[in-house]
Amino acid sequence: MKTQSQLKVYSSNGHPYIYIYYKYKQKVIRINTNKQYVEAHMTKDNLFSPIEPDYQEKNQEIQNLKNRVDSLILRYLQYYPKSLCQQAIVNDLSGNHPQSPVNSYARTFLRFFDQFYEYKKILLNGGLGLKDYKSFRNSIVDYEYYYNITLTLTDVNDIEFCTKYVNFLAISHTDTPEHKYTCKGNLTNNTIIKRFQSFKTFLKWLEIKEIFTFSKAVKEYENLPKGYLPDTIALNLEEINEIKNCDKYTDKEKPYIDLFICNCFLGLAYVDLKKLDKTHLNIQKNGTHVIRITRSKSGQQCEILLWSEVKQDDCYIIAADGWKAELYITKQTKKETIWDCDLVPKTLVIDRYYLNDKTTIANLESDKETIASQLLEMEEEQSGEEGYFADYDKVNKLNAQKRLKDIDKGLFAKDNADEIKFLKQYLKLIDDQAKTTSKIKEATGYAD
Repeated sequence: MKTQSQLKVYSSNGHPYIYIYYKYKQKVIRINTNKQYVEAHMTKDNLFSPIEPDYQEKNQEIQNLKNRVDSLILRYLQYYPKSLCQQAIVNDLSGNHPQSPVNSYARTFLRFFDQFYEYKKILLNGGLGLKDYKSFRNSIVDYEYYYNITLTLTDVNDIEFCTKYVNFLAISHTDTPEHKYTCKGNLTNNTIIKRFQSFKTFLKWLEIKEIFTFSKAVKEYENLPKGYLPDTIALNLEEINEIKNCDKYTDKEKPYIDLFICNCFLGLAYVDLKKLDKTHLNIQKNGTHVIRITRSKSGQQCEILLWSEVKQDDCYIIAADGWKAELYITKQTKKETIWDCDLVPKTLVIDRYYLNDKTTIANLESDKETIASQLLEMEEEQSGEEGYFADYDKVNKLNAQKRLKDIDKGLFAKDNADEIKFLKQYLKLIDDQAKTTSKIKEATGYAD
């Protein structure tokens, strides 16, 4: 569903003005930007060109209002589509609609951040980096109390918020009877930079989800205290395995290498890793293993799910390439091309969309195994000194056909009736086996 408005020109009091326009089903929304349209000074997008005095400031005002309108439209469409109308948007923009369903937690900054935090919680598996987002959220709660405000996305899309937030983090805060500050203030320069890194990551997520579009000035805000954050060094799975499998460590070094390898996946502080033992390992009802440990620094309990190898590989793929199901060729001949995908293996697709075909293949495989078992039994039974296959150099279809041709004629046929019957049954099973194999290949090829 398209949730982005457009800029159009309409007449008001006999003069052309730039309007923010949006149509949803039979409902039309037109918000006057109060910027008069001057044809010679406009771009094709109905924004002001450099010919217009103060064109950048005017365009920014239009864009800010458009962002607010788009945000309100999106919230109505997501939660209250029946309430979406021209008057509702006008009232929300003017603040004269306190009972508006959108003027609630559904559109607050923290409500969206909580969604983002749950996403990060799954992605980071409760490990390294999650505490930075938790600390950022705590600081926003404290900020809202300090300034007696409930932040919306529109509120934070402002340079003034960025400046006030930096100052808030830098000064000290004292608890009151009504509120106990989690963020005590007096943060170091590095910590303030970390909070802003969390903030900007959240802004990117909102834009990727097409929930809100932020101004360039906010996204590129750099008026931060000078600090030093070392570059993040990340090892991939291949490099970790290389360290793990190296045989040049001394007996004294090996325990430290084991700790390092372990923490590449757990992301615990060293003080917590050092006290880790089997009492922290728990088995859940569904059979999965979880490490539960209380962090020494924060006093908060964290859960670390021990993934299966398959799930872990999937997460590495997603972390490296994003949520893209890239196909690749596993086999290619003149007759067929077989594809597969690491993130969404064809087995999953078959289980979801071709279950009947999978069942058919399983039944054919079972029939093939039964036939193979019968053939093996016949060969073992007749391979002794008195058996029909005693004189065969090799027991196979060709030799069985040759023997049948020699004895299934004239007087020989009567004397060898039992052997003829046996060989015909044996050859029929071989033919049935070939037909079943052909059916399996055809059904598997279709599924592939």
